Amino acid sequence: MPLHVTCATCHREESWDPRGSGYDRAVVVPGGSRRPAGDAAWTRVRTTLLAQADGRRPVADCPACGQLLFTRDAGPPSVAVRLDTPDGPVSVADGQVLGPTGPLSPEAALSLVDTHFAPRITDGLAGDLGRSVFFVGLLPIVIGWVFAGLFVLSFLAALYQGTPGGDTAGAPLIVR
Repeated sequence: MPLHVTCATCHREESWDPRGSGYDRAVVVPGGSRRPAGDAAWTRVRTTLLAQADGRRPVADCPACGQLLFTRDAGPPSVAVRLDTPDGPVSVADGQVLGPTGPLSPEAALSLVDTHFAPRITDGLAGDLGRSVFFVGLLPIVIGWVFAGLFVLSFLAALYQGTPGGDTAGAPLIVR
């Protein structure tokens, strides 16, 4: 019976049919258009920890995006994943999570790797925020100039309009 294998990052799906000592891999959905956000090693460890909580395990590298392929089926051996943090290495192998001080729960490991590697909301925000504040600050000035221009046009239109009586149509309202 073929194994169903998927990539958590690019959504590639494969069907693995056991053949002798290996597997015949058939691509069901090519995937590959998505890449991990942030550090690729952090993404590998993080998706492994999240997939482990969901009952999936990593079995190979995804040829489309370089991340991991996961399965719920028994069969191929799990792939070991490791991430070096400033506190020490975190590794996941065969469902066991080892941290810098020994075995860790998946939640503690997620917290540890996210502390050091998760993209912060402020990453890249300073430039965007600065540009936004600048343009929002310019907005009242631009709107003010537009209203001033409309006021002048309205004034000039009223100034050069003829009198309501009709015989001086087109003459200015200036009295001499």
